[in-house]
Amino acid sequence: MCERLPRLEEGVLPPFPSAKALALEDRDAVERITRRFPPYSDFNFLNLYSWDAGERVRLSSLNGNLVIRFADYLTDEPFYMFLGPHRPDETAATLLAQAAAEGIEPRLRLIPEAVAKELDPARFEVRNSSDQDDYIVCLASIAACEGRAWHRQRTAIRHFEAAHGSARFEALDLGDDAVRADLLALCARWCDRRRHARDEAADYDRDALGRCLASFSRHLSAFGLYVGDELAAFSLTEDLGDGYAIHHFEKAAHWSYAGIVPFFDRGVARLLLARGFRYLNLEEDLGLLGLRQAKRARRPVSYLRKFEVVRARGPGTPPLA
Repeated sequence: MCERLPRLEEGVLPPFPSAKALALEDRDAVERITRRFPPYSDFNFLNLYSWDAGERVRLSSLNGNLVIRFADYLTDEPFYMFLGPHRPDETAATLLAQAAAEGIEPRLRLIPEAVAKELDPARFEVRNSSDQDDYIVCLASIAACEGRAWHRQRTAIRHFEAAHGSARFEALDLGDDAVRADLLALCARWCDRRRHARDEAADYDRDALGRCLASFSRHLSAFGLYVGDELAAFSLTEDLGDGYAIHHFEKAAHWSYAGIVPFFDRGVARLLLARGFRYLNLEEDLGLLGLRQAKRARRPVSYLRKFEVVRARGPGTPPLA
């Protein structure tokens, strides 16, 4: 039986427990709430929409807060998360009860620190899920690539430059069909490599990139690195305001060009600095070793922390850790 979802005026979220499927016209309603908080990647509208290829995300409003019924990036298991300053204890209790009623684990996930620290520790057990923390990096540090901490990156960059001295950066026109085709082709090759490594989630990247390009091209800064006539790396970045940007997609043909990743990172950092950005959100690592190593290699200066929330088990439950 098809799920019945409410029809609402554009920009209006239904009151919980009613919910609506995520749609492009929801952007203003979502960002009216999210713009008051640090730029947590999981509540970023471009991120939400691009990765919702299965159209499972559901939106609603509870006590003036944004409620999202989400699905785990790796397991596809559903869960609830929320963002907003209003009546956090009541909101968390209502969502946990709803999760239990639906037969899903009564555990809220991806709860931003700005919300989690307001929850009553006598009522809720709150634990940091570091796999989901967003990495914040300093663009000036990546662009300079100086000091002992960056020795390995400088060595890789020198090797790449020695082998591919004619490589060039270009700002990409995402309105150009040929450019979009090149991006999708490089992403498809990257997915093929991951699939051979038995990464079952690899195809999600290609689907998400296609959704992003179809709907948000004019909202993104896009840079590409060409080796000869071949697009060897690209990044798609969104302006979040206040000197912050967020990387939505970045792919590089690392299997063909040794050292390309640090070379490309340094070049993109310089281009973003020239446009007035200071910090970049690299999103989370999902507990995947390769992602964790790649993000830590860029020397994060801070993290946007997120938490899991369950009902307190009784007296002595530790406070926010």
